[in-house]
Amino acid sequence: MTATLRIAVRKFPPFESAIVRQFDDFVRTSGTDARIEIDALDLYALHDGLIDQDAMMNGEYDIAFLSTDW
Repeated sequence: MTATLRIAVRKFPPFESAIVRQFDDFVRTSGTDARIEIDALDLYALHDGLIDQDAMMNGEYDIAFLSTDW
C-alpha cells in the first residue's frame, strides 16, 4: 500500500518544486513506497486553513510549510 504525505505550502513555484524534488530523492534513496500531495495556497488561504479552520489538527495535512518574510 502506497502511503501519501499531504503537505500544505505557500503558493510559490520554487517552494513547490523544491519540496517535490526533495521528496523524490527521499523515496529513491530510502525505497519507501510513498507519494506526495501538495496543496499550494495563497498566504491568506493557507493561514486560514491551517490556523482558523484547524486543518493541521483535523488531519487534513501531515506537514505545513509556512515560509514567509514576516
